[in-house]
Amino acid sequence: MDTRQLTYFLAVVDHQGFTAASAALRITQPALSNTVKQIEKECGVPLLHRGARGTRPTEAGKQLATDARRILHDLASTTARMRSIAQGRRGQVTLSVAPAFEWWHLPHALNILESAAPDIDIDLRDPSPDITLRTLHEGVIDLGVVLTSDVSALRRIHGADLSLEPLLTMPLVVLLPRSMDALPPYVSLADLASETWLVPARYPGLSGLPELLANVWRERPTTRPAVVTEVSTLQTCVPLVAAGRGVALVPEQVREIMGAKCVIRKVRESVAQQTAVVGWRTQQPLSPAALRVKDVLLDPATWARPGDAVGPDPALEQEQSW
Repeated sequence: MDTRQLTYFLAVVDHQGFTAASAALRITQPALSNTVKQIEKECGVPLLHRGARGTRPTEAGKQLATDARRILHDLASTTARMRSIAQGRRGQVTLSVAPAFEWWHLPHALNILESAAPDIDIDLRDPSPDITLRTLHEGVIDLGVVLTSDVSALRRIHGADLSLEPLLTMPLVVLLPRSMDALPPYVSLADLASETWLVPARYPGLSGLPELLANVWRERPTTRPAVVTEVSTLQTCVPLVAAGRGVALVPEQVREIMGAKCVIRKVRESVAQQTAVVGWRTQQPLSPAALRVKDVLLDPATWARPGDAVGPDPALEQEQSW
């Protein structure tokens, strides 16, 4: 018994006869009658009462009609799900992201994705960037977003196995304790050299904030702080700064999590920005669902929102003489 036979049988039951059913199916009555006889022979029991008042299902026919409807519905649902997966509207995607990217950007991207493909299940992770890069190389995750101050260096190190594409730049600001709220909107790093600087740990294969600050301090010795304390992660800086344990250079989007005990100030010196980069394994084809997520992340329209970046201050540009 196949789906065609079940469909034909249901047509006879629903139309209460062979004439109307054959017209609806656009087949001849003899062909339809032979199909029903084949089903009855296979089942070993009559399925229809044929009479002057029409055709009605027997008790066995009623059960077959019930089962046939369920089978055909389940098959149609399965087919629709398979097509949805093939079209990238359904599936599971493992995505690792830098925590700072989660603070502001990721929720917006996920909202766009949910509108376009609500049946994609995102397995979201936020490990350290070295783990994101390692699991990308190993094929454990589908996509990973890391922050770097040197996209070219990231590609030189990982480009043989990974495709790495910039998403957006994330301007940097200084995170200060509330006790320093009297400072002007722009501060010089040289004026903060007497403070304890909190710097996240370095990660192999990634040029990030530690390398960026090291370059700034090397090129501008007057900005070099007397005390530098390494912390485990960028987000660790927030409670430590709030407690007055130091200051930190962080993405401007820290405003989303910093709370009332911290303030942020823009940097007078010209310092490199961080770039959010999405990566995936080159030799491992992405699933349609992962391709859909990647396309949303790489679409410039995803990030075209007011407040996503800190633009240059024209007055400050004229004043600076670096």
